[in-house]
Amino acid sequence: MFNSRSIGIRIGRPFGEVYAFLSEPRNFPSWGPMHGDHFEHLGGRDYLVDLPGGRAVMTFAAPNSHGVLDFTVTHADRPPLKTPARLHPNDEGCELTMLLQQRRGVTDAQFASEVEWMSTDLETLKSLLESRAPAEPVRRERQTEP
Repeated sequence: MFNSRSIGIRIGRPFGEVYAFLSEPRNFPSWGPMHGDHFEHLGGRDYLVDLPGGRAVMTFAAPNSHGVLDFTVTHADRPPLKTPARLHPNDEGCELTMLLQQRRGVTDAQFASEVEWMSTDLETLKSLLESRAPAEPVRRERQTEP
């Protein structure tokens, strides 16, 4: 078995507000580990993105009532990397947890670095959300009828 690490952060904003923000994939570049600014919608919940490990397809979980925010990163030359993510209400705020799992071929030092990057990304997210005005709207993709 490989190492795994659960990384969590408390966010001092209402669960519904944070979930609405995180369940919109187009908000990912404002806090996630982007490397460059390519973030192209491919259809459905799939986006072509530039990440530190190269260009990849990210597939985001569909909105749901359970706080599930899982995403999968698929590079052309590697097996898909699934990241379970959950948002839980916590009094007036909420708590986001992500499970990072070490993969075959990733050294312990590389995995420790990935954990640090994920922790930094979550701190960026917390700062972004806690600095927003309470009534600030969440970006939504415009839906069009066929």
